[in-house]
Amino acid sequence: MKITKYLHTLTFCFLFSSALLASPIQDIYTTSVPVANRSTQTLNQALPKALGVVLIKLSGNPGIITLPSIQPALTQASKLVQSYSFQQSPAKTTTDQPLVLQVSFDKEGVRNLLQNNHQAIWSLS
Repeated sequence: MKITKYLHTLTFCFLFSSALLASPIQDIYTTSVPVANRSTQTLNQALPKALGVVLIKLSGNPGIITLPSIQPALTQASKLVQSYSFQQSPAKTTTDQPLVLQVSFDKEGVRNLLQNNHQAIWSLS
């Protein structure tokens, strides 16, 4: 009886881990930030925040956005934007903002930024 239960548990773990490995990895160069509206001013304020989120995800360093060598890139985040869109915020969020700005940053540009500033880049492999 114990062996059967063990085999069932082992089979479940194998199937569960296979499903996790088969699921696509979210693009780490894309993020969403809550915004109040679609204005240019709001976009210009949100892009540095979005780039900061991506830099933290890639480097694993929550303090990266405070580094003096990174600050200029944050103020010029638009130069690294590959695409962006405004979307309705999902119904169940922790913010009161009705919109989110979804931003995809240029992979090579962001990686160069980190490498040129001697910051680690987490690997997904």
